[in-house]
Amino acid sequence: MGIKYCPVNPYKFDLTSDQMKMFDRVYWFAGENGLYSEDVEILEDYLGEGGKLLISGSNLLYFESYRRDNSFFTDNYGVILKNSPTPLTTMMGVKDDDIGDGLVFSFSGGDGASNQLGADGFVVNKGNAKPFMYYLGPKETSPADLGYTGLKLQTQNFLSIFLAFGFEGINSKEARQMLLSRVEKWFTSFGGVDITFEDDKGNPVYAKAKIDGIGDVETNDEGHLVLSYLPQGKISLKVVPFGFAEQSFTATVTPGKTTRISLGLSNPTSVKISGKVVDSATGTPMKCDFKITGFETKQYSTDDAGNFSLTLPKYKYSLKIFKKGYLNYWMDILDNAEDLKVKMEKPKRAVALFQQIAPSWDTRSFAGIAQIYERVARGSGTDFDNIIVPPGNIVDYEDMQQFSKIIWYCGFNDEIGASWWLDNLARYVNEGGSIAIIGQNVPQAISSRPELAKTLGFELLESNTSIYAVKGVKGDPIGDGLIFSLYHPFLRMGLLSVAPSMKPVGSGVSCFDYLGGASAGVRVGTDKQKTLVIPFGFENMYADTKESQDLFKRIVSYLGK
Repeated sequence: MGIKYCPVNPYKFDLTSDQMKMFDRVYWFAGENGLYSEDVEILEDYLGEGGKLLISGSNLLYFESYRRDNSFFTDNYGVILKNSPTPLTTMMGVKDDDIGDGLVFSFSGGDGASNQLGADGFVVNKGNAKPFMYYLGPKETSPADLGYTGLKLQTQNFLSIFLAFGFEGINSKEARQMLLSRVEKWFTSFGGVDITFEDDKGNPVYAKAKIDGIGDVETNDEGHLVLSYLPQGKISLKVVPFGFAEQSFTATVTPGKTTRISLGLSNPTSVKISGKVVDSATGTPMKCDFKITGFETKQYSTDDAGNFSLTLPKYKYSLKIFKKGYLNYWMDILDNAEDLKVKMEKPKRAVALFQQIAPSWDTRSFAGIAQIYERVARGSGTDFDNIIVPPGNIVDYEDMQQFSKIIWYCGFNDEIGASWWLDNLARYVNEGGSIAIIGQNVPQAISSRPELAKTLGFELLESNTSIYAVKGVKGDPIGDGLIFSLYHPFLRMGLLSVAPSMKPVGSGVSCFDYLGGASAGVRVGTDKQKTLVIPFGFENMYADTKESQDLFKRIVSYLGK
């Protein structure tokens, strides 16, 4: 095969995405110290353009886990670090795998580079990646115990091989050649299909499909679907078209080629959705809004008597009915759903606890911090609805308006300043909801909307005071009598990164102050508004658990019944 060798100087990174896109396949051999942000940007661009990538290097997962400045392998391959460095130098291929079968490698001796004392071991915890090599250990251990060392990943858009060791460390030329020849064969064994779904008049139809061995895919709005990397041979498609009954097709994939196919759909049909919405306690009819999600999401309203009736093209839909002060009603609709009796219930618990803790790049610390908040809330004796907001998720406004009182916990979170969050917060407060927003970068995020900050009664003074001692304001219903330290940034895994200070404005009143500094908490308590902004999390409090529980109980009481 034709090869171009491209050395990359880490101190003068001049490789561009356009240069990478010139190549059908890229073999990326990383040196020590892992991947940096420039590497990740180039590699993700290449994969996003449909590239074929082999990436190899010692300690890549270790440095990703240690530095936490990117999550390339976690995001793209679904792997987590098991052992690093693993004190083993022998690897075996997975039996019957088209790359790994029969392979046995060693890092020790031979003509390989003697620069490795083992490599990362990993396990796959999500996605479709398939390991093909593992460490050889005692008979009583499984590959997952010691960790895998190589995987292959076939997606709709790209192909990739990940070797969690330096390729140059394999101890014989013949073994290195054999591995590369199998990788090459795997890369070239795929073909593609270019499918258009049409009705009997030749009009394109949007569709979702399930393909054996691939999973769920969907067309664009024009009924067009391109799958670049499919195994050779026949594939089976189970298709759910918009406005048609479920149908099945087969297609043939030829290696190295993309085959164009037009598939005609038959049997157009529709579904009927109708019902009546009432208050569950009184039986009184209620006018509500509702959303139907299928090919797209559309919002509708019942009539004044709570009645609704729709006829829609055949598809798999979900129904969501909502009204301020009531719990949302959900239902999946696979066929006709007529004369539904929908009973809307009011929340029975004192407060809703929304936990939006980890930033978008970090899912590892999420569970541990969530347990802190839940333990504090339960220990306070408060009955609460617990709503987890995983990294990357969006909360619709109707999910907030179910509750008259919300405590929203935020970690050091890059998603807090997102427009959807600020829009929903402003609307919730303006429509009379009571809310406490707690988190160390909350003041900065809210201050990007000066009018919202003013409504919440504060003005940002300093993004980081570097003061880690907080005292409650005497006589304040939230802060009175409380005094505690915050963990210093260099302690407790750096959970506290900043300590912003605020100045109360308008109806704002300080409930906490930094010792020797400005406000560390501002509340607004008027006839029309009950809000609280605290720029530190409960996980940052170097205090007795009972103090944290007492503070939580005070916040709930302040927000009102």
